[in-house]
Amino acid sequence: MFENGNKLKGYIQKEVRNNPMHSNYAYNYYFCRSFLERLYGNTEIFALKGSFSQFSTLKQFTRPLTDIDIVTFENIGDASDMIDQTISKKDDIKFEIKQRFVTTNATINYHILCRFDNIEHLIKIDMKKEENLDIDKRELPKLFAKDTAFNINSISLEEHFSNKLYICFLNLQLHNRLGKQFRRFKDFYDIYSILKLGNVDIDKVTDFLNEKVINDEFLNQYQFGGNLFDQKFIEHNRKGWEADSRRYEFNKDVTFEETVNHTNEALRGRRYK
Repeated sequence: MFENGNKLKGYIQKEVRNNPMHSNYAYNYYFCRSFLERLYGNTEIFALKGSFSQFSTLKQFTRPLTDIDIVTFENIGDASDMIDQTISKKDDIKFEIKQRFVTTNATINYHILCRFDNIEHLIKIDMKKEENLDIDKRELPKLFAKDTAFNINSISLEEHFSNKLYICFLNLQLHNRLGKQFRRFKDFYDIYSILKLGNVDIDKVTDFLNEKVINDEFLNQYQFGGNLFDQKFIEHNRKGWEADSRRYEFNKDVTFEETVNHTNEALRGRRYK
């Protein structure tokens, strides 16, 4: 732990030179990781999803890690109590719930203010109860110089990958059928990164994805044939991709076309080469 806020600030400034990212993302990573280390020191009833899950499986930094996305198999009230206990634990970093609310998909959202000396930073946690996920035990790898690896539970890379494909397919159908604006271009980038860096069992991914679609009342009548995301889609949504590219600091050498091609092939159940 650091002696004061100025020491932490100097450490963050050094780390953003070694791991190119905006300093705000660096503080977010530092405080999210500190919270997770405290949480997993108390309990094993949570499993990581989202960007921290991807980081734990690929063991490489592909884009800045954002909020903490976790699931529990336990009673949601007990899980919420464990979050509260973790927040209230006395430590050099003080955590305070600034906002807590439940969304329409039964996810509890936390906005948590982190304080260390004269430094304050807000992190976000999404937590929900889910059943029958494919869970692995592993270490959360180190990214910054003073990180300590610690044991976590996380959904498997195949489960995570199928979630990405499902979200892309769902958003496409909402866009095509209901005129909803297409969002979350970061999922295309993550799909590309996983296929480039990860060892994915695509058959397992296909099984997970088919199950999600079959059980979705909106999607279960649609098929994965052809190029679901065509050139017209790319041109229509290029500005959205460029905005997400700046926001989430994508590798500038990766094009929208490349990520869409990988997504199309993955949705057809074949690895893109």
